[in-house]
Amino acid sequence: MLAYVKGDRLSLAIDAGYSSLHMKDFYEAIEAADFRKPDFTAITHWHYDHTFGMHAIKGVSIAHKKTNEFLRSQQEKAEDPSYIEILKNEDEHFRKKYCGQKELNIVLSDFEFSDEITLNLGNVTARIFHTVSPHSEDTTCIYIPEEKLASLIRTIDSTDCEYCVLSHCEPMKKEHLLEYLKNMTSYTYVTLRERPELKEKAAAWFHSKWNVPEDAYLACMDMYLAHKTEYGWYLCLDQEEIAGRLLELAVDDLRIKGITPVYLITDHQGFYERYGWEFLCMVQGDDEPDMTRMYIHK
Repeated sequence: MLAYVKGDRLSLAIDAGYSSLHMKDFYEAIEAADFRKPDFTAITHWHYDHTFGMHAIKGVSIAHKKTNEFLRSQQEKAEDPSYIEILKNEDEHFRKKYCGQKELNIVLSDFEFSDEITLNLGNVTARIFHTVSPHSEDTTCIYIPEEKLASLIRTIDSTDCEYCVLSHCEPMKKEHLLEYLKNMTSYTYVTLRERPELKEKAAAWFHSKWNVPEDAYLACMDMYLAHKTEYGWYLCLDQEEIAGRLLELAVDDLRIKGITPVYLITDHQGFYERYGWEFLCMVQGDDEPDMTRMYIHK
């Protein structure tokens, strides 16, 4: 899927598609909507359905340095004439886009970044940053803070369909996807590494709920912020009834880092079961007089 972000002064495309033919179709759709061709094209990751049309884009291409590293490897593979035939055999969409063609034109991005950059498109901001993802090591996110997910929700809501397919995901019923997206726009979930200035406030809140000394919380938080542990701290900045989403955030964050299954200990019974956790056994901590419940999330 290719996307287009329109600012008052500049515009941004997201990804460059399979081929020059793919980009031609994209630009024709842009012009049919009376939009100008993009000034920038940001690449989300190196996979060929996102990058092999980059030689045909208009404007400046932007990619993470790891994306360019992968593309250099692809350039080397493309020197073998049989490589394009291998890709055609693996992917019917690739085969259609490259029907009758015998070679690939793989290029690197014009602009390369290592952490993140921000584009001011004119009353619209595009924050482009590298993130951790199991899909690809070089994954880049493009976040438009002025829009959040509002435009996506409006588009889906007005589309006559029963199921929606997100890239690389299983189909979802339209109403389930809309409910999920609307919940995402209602709450702001962060890790403490994203908002380290909230450390003291968070420690005070946890202390008020469980009466554990604030210094103990702060010591654990400092370990996490210093990257001495990956067992993180997760915060919701907005509203109530957020336990399930925070648990999901924690499990997903640890899974991406290769930490799975996940365990927790608690005195609660009948709560974590609602969110995919299973009771494992009773355990007793060091210097703890009583047994407590241990749960596992696989």
